[in-house]
Amino acid sequence: MTHRQVLLDFFPAEGQLYVLLLRSDTAIFHWLPLTGDLNQQVAEFRRVIERFQFPGSDKASLCEAYTRQATALYGLLLKPLESELREQLIIVPGGMLGLLPFGALLTEMPSEKCLFRDYPYLIKKHSIAFSYSVALMRELRRHGNRNPDGGLALAPAFNGGGGFGALQFNQASAREVAGMMNGRCLLGPEANRRNFEQLASGVSWLYLSTHAQANNQAGEFSFFALSGNEEVYDSLYARELYALHIPAELVFLGACETAAGNWQQGEGINSLARAFLYAGSRSIVTTLWSINDESNSRLTKAFFSSLKTGMPKDQALRAAQLQHLESVPQDLYAHPVYWAAYIAIGNMEPLPQRRYPWGLLLGLAAVAGLAAWWR
Repeated sequence: MTHRQVLLDFFPAEGQLYVLLLRSDTAIFHWLPLTGDLNQQVAEFRRVIERFQFPGSDKASLCEAYTRQATALYGLLLKPLESELREQLIIVPGGMLGLLPFGALLTEMPSEKCLFRDYPYLIKKHSIAFSYSVALMRELRRHGNRNPDGGLALAPAFNGGGGFGALQFNQASAREVAGMMNGRCLLGPEANRRNFEQLASGVSWLYLSTHAQANNQAGEFSFFALSGNEEVYDSLYARELYALHIPAELVFLGACETAAGNWQQGEGINSLARAFLYAGSRSIVTTLWSINDESNSRLTKAFFSSLKTGMPKDQALRAAQLQHLESVPQDLYAHPVYWAAYIAIGNMEPLPQRRYPWGLLLGLAAVAGLAAWWR
């Protein structure tokens, strides 16, 4: 760990909440007093965020509830640790805290309610990364394919049939990312299970722009959709990912609820994101709830644009979220439902950059120049 990082390992136990705080030079054990059922508080917080995007929802009351709860949860979980925090937070979220969008917590009560662009979100002060355990974080830092070459973007076509809603922006988003990152792009019928299983094991990064569905009772049955035959889509389940080898430096899951699933004692949230880590991937950018297609496309482009400059993954995600807050045409779309679903899990090191043999290339250019002059 660097001096700019702090790790917070939360673990609830019998109505209590304990936090192990680790920095490069210290370790501190905290006890945080709970008021009420923490799991219920997280679930209710999620509910008031997600309902904001529903047509006909009472946005004024949802805004009031979100503002109050976001401030209260920050006061419970992070305010007592505030003096020990650093610029980069690494969170090991015990229990249902794995479903909490920490970036949407409010560090203080806003002076004006419902002006979402100006809210004091935690993400404005800190980059935030997640890990399922301290041991896993260390393991992911030691291992990886470290291959700077190759990426793959997949985007099936969704026109409203086959049980899935239409997606207007997912294929354009996949094309943009593949072009920006010099990767391969498979669209429509080519974004199928066979191509995924054949190609995903040999790429540095993987972007899935598709539909997904979490199973909150049995997370191993969470799935994402790939192209099948005609109007029938193929579903790839989390339990099937465990048998695959996908040693990507980064998997970006541009689909709904890919971080959601059921909670298992001693294991955490059983989700598609976790399945990719078990399959060998070093880091995942994933989502906590159903996301807006257009917002997803815009945020994805901003993330990969920052990533290409050599920025660490958690900082690239933070930059994309802040850019969203600054650029949305209406303050309404600065509400967390449109950006706070995205979380980064695993190893946050920058993607390895392609290294060119500049000495050899310059030498060959000099030889070619001399040959041309001699003629």
